[in-house]
Amino acid sequence: MHKIYIIAVALFSVFNVWGQEKKKEFRENPYERARFESEITQDPATGNVPTERLFSARKNLQDKIQKGRLASSMNWYEMGPSDAGGRTRALALDPNDTNHKRVWAGGVAGGLWYNNDFTDANQQWVKIDDFWANLAVSCIAFDPNSPQKMYVGTGEGWQNIDAVRGAGIWYSANNGTVWQQLPSTASNADFYYVQDIAVNSNGKVFAATQNGVYRSTDNGSTWQQVLLPTTGSTFAADLEIASDQTIFATFGKITSSGSGIYKSTDEGATWINITPDNTGARTELALAPSTSGSMQVIYAVSTYGDSPPNTGKIKWFKKSSDAGSTWTDIVAPNFTSNQGWYNLILSVHPTDPNVVIAGGTNLAKTTDGGANWTMLFYGLPYPDQHAIVYNPYNPDQVLIGNDGGVFVSNNYGNAATTEPTFQRRTKGYNVAQFYSVAVKNIAGSGYAIGGTQDNGSLRINPPIFTQGTGTDVAIFSGDGYICFIDRDNPNVQIISGIKNVYELHNQNGDFSESIVIDGDKGKFLNPAAYNDKINVFYSYSDTTSTTTRLSRVTDVGGGTVLRSMTVNVKMDITFMKAGKTDHTLFIGCKGGKIYKVTNAGIAGQSFTQIDNACLPTGNTTISCIDIGASDDNLLVTFSNYGIASIWLTNDGGTTWLNKDQTGSGLEDMPVRAAVFYPLDRKQVFLATELGVWQTTDISAPNPNWQPTNVGLANVRCDGLVYRSTDRVLAVGTHGRGIYMSTLPLPPNCNSQLVLEKENRLPNATIESWDWIQANANNAINANQKVTYSAGKYILLEPNFEAKQGSIFQAQIAGCSEN
Repeated sequence: MHKIYIIAVALFSVFNVWGQEKKKEFRENPYERARFESEITQDPATGNVPTERLFSARKNLQDKIQKGRLASSMNWYEMGPSDAGGRTRALALDPNDTNHKRVWAGGVAGGLWYNNDFTDANQQWVKIDDFWANLAVSCIAFDPNSPQKMYVGTGEGWQNIDAVRGAGIWYSANNGTVWQQLPSTASNADFYYVQDIAVNSNGKVFAATQNGVYRSTDNGSTWQQVLLPTTGSTFAADLEIASDQTIFATFGKITSSGSGIYKSTDEGATWINITPDNTGARTELALAPSTSGSMQVIYAVSTYGDSPPNTGKIKWFKKSSDAGSTWTDIVAPNFTSNQGWYNLILSVHPTDPNVVIAGGTNLAKTTDGGANWTMLFYGLPYPDQHAIVYNPYNPDQVLIGNDGGVFVSNNYGNAATTEPTFQRRTKGYNVAQFYSVAVKNIAGSGYAIGGTQDNGSLRINPPIFTQGTGTDVAIFSGDGYICFIDRDNPNVQIISGIKNVYELHNQNGDFSESIVIDGDKGKFLNPAAYNDKINVFYSYSDTTSTTTRLSRVTDVGGGTVLRSMTVNVKMDITFMKAGKTDHTLFIGCKGGKIYKVTNAGIAGQSFTQIDNACLPTGNTTISCIDIGASDDNLLVTFSNYGIASIWLTNDGGTTWLNKDQTGSGLEDMPVRAAVFYPLDRKQVFLATELGVWQTTDISAPNPNWQPTNVGLANVRCDGLVYRSTDRVLAVGTHGRGIYMSTLPLPPNCNSQLVLEKENRLPNATIESWDWIQANANNAINANQKVTYSAGKYILLEPNFEAKQGSIFQAQIAGCSEN
């Protein structure tokens, strides 16, 4: 069951198959993902993830951007995906558009976007600003009385640990042309997570925050807390305003049980508790727009809190036909699976109070007020629903926001439709959340693959430094993770799912064969390494009290033989890297331990612990190991808050140097990947929680780290890979897709070199990235040994001479790695 799914408009049957396959084999798991992220980023001193430090780091980065203190030698170019989308919780039709086609959407880590015609599959999305102080858009609201006024809330507050903390509310007075971060919310801890915003007909603004409901009467300049329950949860989850201006608010999330529903008929001055059942957790509510007053029809659903095995399942589903005075039970299918804490949404037809769409992992619909339901296949149109918007001018038409981005159905709103059709609306909506990236080692190629959160492993292939012109292909479903492309043979591409599952794909990204199928073993996002000189692949399998077992695949792309190898020590592996020496493997483990395995999986295997007890201990996570000129030159990074994140050894681990000391310029934030620049290994690049950072001299006592975010968004970056053929550095971001940049030539490497003076050095190597031109003035005298190395050609003019007794070499190799 290995298929390639082109991300484009598709028929019902295609999405139906996609949904069935994902459900059967590679279903994503946000709860496991959250636990994994918590483990690898927590401060080992407290055991918590201190997201407030990231907020401080983001402010410092903004100051550097405003003052122009970025590494200016690099420019990043967005590559894609061009049509893959990503997790979308915020979705709103623009009431200012008289054609009723303009829609706004927000990526949970990718910022605010708009599309001028959601009915057109080829209409490009337009991003607002990659350099807002926060890109974690959670909700969008318009002022119904003055629709030019818009409010955007930030912060994904549902406890998935890859969620980004917000920075308050943004406001526009001119339909999104100019935006400002409301100062009253920017540094206000109560507005770190804004789940919803609602505006009544008098322009009063209500915000559902982690600390109750707030109200503003002056366009967000000031706020007053108007509702904080004295019992149950104080985490405001949802806001709805009825046509008679009654406002409803719900409370609860996975770690804050005690569901609650309240209503106010006086613009939030007083509230009435209308909770039908306080035993739930996250609670979602929807009003029937065609009803009001004492006849207001309400649907409400609440999930279990953190109570395995029922976590996230539906705890209760209720309906009221009298504005919440009385409630009746509804029996609905388990459309949330165990993920109602993460994805839960309801929406009622604009003119028919009996037609309701519910979203969780699946979509479900009732046309008779909840008596009977039809649930769609998992994956139709895409897993994990977060937003459902009826088009009030064409109620048959429904917009869906989910982990795949934005989808439209022209018939799902129709009560008579039993087999709805959906079309993807993600052209240019690049909010994909990558964990890794790999590129073909071919100069000028825009081909890249990477594993993503709930969008599988994706392949993009645009022209280099051009976004939006290529075709995106999903080459693996569910959650993707680590990937490799053989530098010598692009026909060998390795991609992964969750746990110990890996596939081999060809140069086009097409499936070739499964090389490891061990889905019950390994970690949620599983460490692996690949040596493309000898075509050997390693991945973590399991441990006993005294041993660690790895899967080892030899002759990858040839005969592909799967075996296992055992190392006689218990390891909690977090990262693996193949050494420069054949059959050498470096293994990074929890607690700052690093092992060097020689003759890995063959005769004479041995291992040595090389961290020398110098690296951060406790519950720390090694996120990356990169190798310099030799296996003795190692760069090691950690993904934890609260510790020194960058370490260097030049002697194979006998001594280690801390390159993240106080004053080194790097913020206290996770570092997820690092690479040496092979042409000048003093230069090092880091993938961090806030973009890519660089030092020009890792050997200096103070590396003076600087951000390189010119052209790159203020976004978490997970994967880095360098391509030697054209000096391209690629980064996989967790919210804005894949970017590429060309690294500048180091001082010792010319781009194009015309030699002008006679070279009288006894020995010399002269290098150029492109070409070298020499003439009679460059004669090589006796007893001299001179090498010319150019990447494309060497031009020796007719009078050039290598005299008797000299040694002259000319090679097409370009600048050497050092």
